[in-house]
Amino acid sequence: MEIKILSFGFFKEKNFKEIYLEYEKRIKKYYSISLIELKEYPLKKGESFDIALDKEYNIILSHIKDGDAVYILSEHGDNWDSIKFKERVFSHVHKSQNILFVIGSAHGVSKKLKDNYTFLSLSKMTFPHLMARVLLIEQIYRAVTMEKGILYHK
Repeated sequence: MEIKILSFGFFKEKNFKEIYLEYEKRIKKYYSISLIELKEYPLKKGESFDIALDKEYNIILSHIKDGDAVYILSEHGDNWDSIKFKERVFSHVHKSQNILFVIGSAHGVSKKLKDNYTFLSLSKMTFPHLMARVLLIEQIYRAVTMEKGILYHK
């Protein structure tokens, strides 16, 4: 079982990256987790966001394997508390399913993904994509500690 975070863009802010790597290190004591950073599609003058979303949609699909549990982060997704997040994530862990979290680019994510995958919102607020990575990995770590009985979640 592996947890993957697929994200467009690259860490540029050192502080976000350090926080992310600290949570990743903590999670790796129990589960395999990896970050796949992708270059977002550069829109040319006069191109619509739909072109970028279609290109990125195909890139996302190329990373999804049969049997993966896929969660697309979107402001239009379901808003769960940490306990429900843990229950959903670990329902896949107990089945030895790989889990893929997708954080779209600044263009967003294609609505075509909503037909087959769960859209998940970290908040109704909008965050920079790199901050969303940090928020997501912290919630993954929180779920791990709840599952393993480690005092962290209150």
